[in-house]
Amino acid sequence: MTLERPAGPSPQELVSASRAALGLEPLDLLIKDAEVVDVWGRRTGSWDVGVKGRVVACVGSCRSRARRVVNAKGAYLAPGFIDAHMHLESTFLSPSEFSKELVKHGTTAAFVDIHEVGNVLGIKGVYAVAEEFRHALLKVFLLAPPNVPPSRRVDDAGGASISYPEALEAARALSGLGEVMDLQSVVDGDEDLMNFVAEASVSETVVQGHMAGLSGPELDAYVSLGVRNDHEVTTREELMERLSRGVFPFVRFGSSWRDLDRLSDLVSRYSPLVPIVVDDIHALHLVREGHLDRAVRRAIELGVDPVDAVRAVTLAPALSYGLERWLGSVAPGRFADLVLLDSLDDRLRVIQTFINGSEAVCSPRKVSPQLDGNTVTVSFRPSFELRAPVARGQVQARVIELVNGSTITSESLEVLRVEDGRPIIKGDLSEVHVINRYGRELQGSGLLGLSVSGALASSVAHDTHNIIIVGSERDSMEAALEAIRTKGGGIAFAQGGSVKAFLPLPIAGLMSDLSSEEVASRLEDVTNGLSRACNCDGDLVLNQVQLLTLPVIPELRVTDKGLYSVSRRSYVPLFEVS
Repeated sequence: MTLERPAGPSPQELVSASRAALGLEPLDLLIKDAEVVDVWGRRTGSWDVGVKGRVVACVGSCRSRARRVVNAKGAYLAPGFIDAHMHLESTFLSPSEFSKELVKHGTTAAFVDIHEVGNVLGIKGVYAVAEEFRHALLKVFLLAPPNVPPSRRVDDAGGASISYPEALEAARALSGLGEVMDLQSVVDGDEDLMNFVAEASVSETVVQGHMAGLSGPELDAYVSLGVRNDHEVTTREELMERLSRGVFPFVRFGSSWRDLDRLSDLVSRYSPLVPIVVDDIHALHLVREGHLDRAVRRAIELGVDPVDAVRAVTLAPALSYGLERWLGSVAPGRFADLVLLDSLDDRLRVIQTFINGSEAVCSPRKVSPQLDGNTVTVSFRPSFELRAPVARGQVQARVIELVNGSTITSESLEVLRVEDGRPIIKGDLSEVHVINRYGRELQGSGLLGLSVSGALASSVAHDTHNIIIVGSERDSMEAALEAIRTKGGGIAFAQGGSVKAFLPLPIAGLMSDLSSEEVASRLEDVTNGLSRACNCDGDLVLNQVQLLTLPVIPELRVTDKGLYSVSRRSYVPLFEVS
């Protein structure tokens, strides 16, 4: 269900729960003998939990009889998991399949930023997704995209743009604003952006932060606009600096962003001020391994106290948005969003999920025609041949280097030999090409410090979602591009001039209309092919490749207009004469 305003139970519901706690009204549900995870008291206890309507009425000794009793002896009862920051589109699933998978893995609420759909379909796409989520059991705090295109300072536009007034109106109609990522406009003191963010912040809507690389006065300037969370925390120093500024630092454990591995001890030390989020997680990890249950297992494996690990996905997210009165704990007066776990260790599994006091069982649903239709138009024949500024000799090339488990990249320089105007690309290098997919004859190119035998192509390329292609075989790059063009979006892996694995993404070129299990299977074929082709972790590299086009995260990126340096705030040449 889309929550248009973060609202609590009605007064009548609270009175009814109170009377049930006194034994004056029957309970609707009694969960007996569970080992309850007390996230406020930082402990567990063997207690009964009674539910009246949508609300927890009693914990411990419950006086009233119940219409339904669940014997939970031997199981742990935790609050329903809350993801404080994630993207629907990164899962590659339709809204109904997305909801089904999250609920199955114990997630009962999620703050979902849909700026990817906004970049492709504009404000009408935002409202279309909101309509899809109205039919879901999952509690969805849907967030309007504030920066479409992602930055006013970079000439990089997708298929649509959303004005500040449009975004503010959508934020008020839904649950708030997604991540404010136009850092360069903030740093430059852009008053239009500042007024927009400040107005959203003081209007009691959610505003999500994106403070990648900010520190000192620039961080202070951003936080002064009223933003109180940041999911771009990658180092201990960044986490501590954000805490000192009154900012909730979100620590990621998704498909590629695994900051939890570096920062796990701080999750416990500063619990419950440090939520764990997934940010971007694709269907393969979601279906095969889980959602926040996967993150909790990893946190415990890394040494985080189990109760603190649960706090990081329940109480901490609720506190970060001021929703602890209604969400995030197994306590009287809170919504009965609950999850039964078979254990509280690094092997825990979800037994049963309850939302508003009822067992949550999701049904698949076809996507609305408003989200259907081909959004991929390549109006020219791209060239997959890099040209140097000299006919013969040497050039110095800028190379994009991936940083393992992180969204950021770095820049390196490599000297390449040139023959007949063509740089000789060999060793641990691949070409990167970004092809405009909105009918404009634009193509940008770069080099990646990773050898990919064959080609990977994707119509998911944050945030403007042009087509990105990484590879070393020209005929394979052409084959992968053609598959995406003819199918209206997708992720393709090709070798030897033919497509070996393909995941179709016909919904805005971002999401699939297949079942979550089928999406996971096809995605596994793609990532397995990529793993063999680059002798790397294909799961990890896929997301990193899809972020190579986002010119608001340091350092070197590539758009359909060329190579962009975030620190220099300008496009830079790929080759310079050595």
